[in-house]
Amino acid sequence: MRSGRHPRSRGSSTVRSCGGRWSASVVRCRSVSTGGSEIGRLSRSFSSSSSPPSTASPLSEALVEAVTPEVEHAFRHRLPAWFDGARRDMPWREVDANGNRDPYRVWISEIMLQQTRVDTAIPYFHRFVDRFPTVTALAEAPIDDVLKMWEGLGYYSRARNLHRAARLVLDRHDGVIPSDPEAFRSLPGVGPYTQAAVLSLSFGEPLAVLDGNVIRELARTFGDAP
Repeated sequence: MRSGRHPRSRGSSTVRSCGGRWSASVVRCRSVSTGGSEIGRLSRSFSSSSSPPSTASPLSEALVEAVTPEVEHAFRHRLPAWFDGARRDMPWREVDANGNRDPYRVWISEIMLQQTRVDTAIPYFHRFVDRFPTVTALAEAPIDDVLKMWEGLGYYSRARNLHRAARLVLDRHDGVIPSDPEAFRSLPGVGPYTQAAVLSLSFGEPLAVLDGNVIRELARTFGDAP
């Protein structure tokens, strides 16, 4: 979810949410994953087909009313066009010959970037996937080796949960990261945000991520923030 010069560089997976249909992530996606109370209120208002609840914020009410076909068209085309020109090259964005991302690499990156800046995470990411190139390699590695490769990133529960999750993927899914949202969500360390980010980027699942960067862009667009 990281891109350009936006804070914490979260732009890429928000743009690619809903199988690449960014604007649909605001209105039509079947699930919106969020963090923070204000974002949660926006999420609930967007995921409802009815009018916003009386407790909805002025921003959420304005957005529901303002998303006309013209506005949706602008978000579908102008924002991805901006992203294509402003995006940064990151190793977890690499695609294969069929244009698909490796869900394992996307997953590792999302976990690392939860508490770590992009520029700091990139060298750790390279070392980690060089040492554990597949989910099977990670699952079969001793936990001490995993923690050693994580050394310096902090928040070591992330590494422990990754290791536990990799072992479950090996045991339950024959070493194949599940594309089913509920199956992936059940893995240790995978919350709704990580679930949506990894599955939308890797498998095109219509799971939108509504985070602080998206809220900031919408607020600027619809005049509710500087």
